[in-house]
Amino acid sequence: EIYQLAPSTKAAMRRPMVAITSLTMISGYCIIVGIEADAIHAPITFLQVLMTLPMALVISAIPISFAGWGLREGLLVVILGLFGIDVHTALAISVLFGLTIAAGSMVRGVLWLFNLIDKERADRAPPNG
Repeated sequence: EIYQLAPSTKAAMRRPMVAITSLTMISGYCIIVGIEADAIHAPITFLQVLMTLPMALVISAIPISFAGWGLREGLLVVILGLFGIDVHTALAISVLFGLTIAAGSMVRGVLWLFNLIDKERADRAPPNG
C-alpha cells in the first residue's frame, strides 16, 4: 500500500484509551488557551484555537528548544496572524499558555518528589514485627 501507518500509530489504534486520552488532553489545552485568550480580551474564537493549537503542540514537541519555548510562540504568532490577531496578542496568548503548562508541571514535579521522599523513608523504616 502507498499509505501505511507507523507501528506506533497502529498500536494506538488498537488501544482506544490512548486516543481518548490524547484527545482529552488536547481539548483541555484548547480550553485553557480559550480561557486565557478571553482573560486578555483577545479577539479569537474557540474554533480558531482548535485549528491552531494542536499544530503548535506538535511543532513544539520537536526537540530543538527547551520545552518548546520559541517554536510554539513563533508558530502561534504566524498562524494567529493569519486570522487577524496582532503579534502582541498572539505572543501573549502563547506565553500565558507556556507559563500555565510550566506551572502545572512544577506542581506535578513537587508532588512526585514528595512521593519519592515518602517511599524512601518507608524503605528505611525498621520493620514493625
